[in-house]
Amino acid sequence: FKWGPDQQHSFDEFKRILTTYPLFLEYPDSSTPFVLTTDALGIGIGGILRQDTPSGTKINYFKSRVLDDTERKYDTIEQEA
Repeated sequence: FKWGPDQQHSFDEFKRILTTYPLFLEYPDSSTPFVLTTDALGIGIGGILRQDTPSGTKINYFKSRVLDDTERKYDTIEQEA
């Protein structure tokens, strides 16, 4: 493997995406209600904790993971719970 200008550019762009809006997680605003959104598919689940503020949506936390074989047999409503 050779680390050259193309690899450095890709790495720098990846760092920028991870540390800037909208992906960068923000501190909660105690004056604004939280909104929890969840979703389950056949193979995975995910959720986002956010706040809708006058200045825009703030992402406070997100999580996703792949379901194991047993969890994949659950009904969607059970997966999202």
